[in-house]
Amino acid sequence: MPIPRRSAAEALSRTLRRHGAAPDAVSDVGAAWEAFAEFLAVEVEGVEEADGDGFIAEWGRWDWNDDLPALSFGRLLAVRDTGGDAAHRQPEYWKVELQLCFAEDPAWADCTTWASRTPDSTTTPSVRPGPPRSRRRSA
Repeated sequence: MPIPRRSAAEALSRTLRRHGAAPDAVSDVGAAWEAFAEFLAVEVEGVEEADGDGFIAEWGRWDWNDDLPALSFGRLLAVRDTGGDAAHRQPEYWKVELQLCFAEDPAWADCTTWASRTPDSTTTPSVRPGPPRSRRRSA
């Protein structure tokens, strides 16, 4: 059963808690990733067709988190707009994000050059596919 799009952030919070991660103080990145991967399998109502539900991973340093090294998992949703003139409706875009910030450490010194490094077991996350869409379950 799909969840309402306005409940997506709360669904992610519940999933994080089930995995033993406090939504506002994650200390286990592996548990957070497992929770996020499970959340990706939850169907959201009103999503526009196949390309209306996406995933993005971002990392870097941003001024809004004091330039701390950060990793962000985001679920991007294009949902049907129900207002205005039906002939001119565009989808609304929503992003449900889990952003993890890390303490300073010398290992983060080359954070801005990750994209140019050759991936190895220390920089490439292990990603397992989620359940097929036909077997998705709601949170």
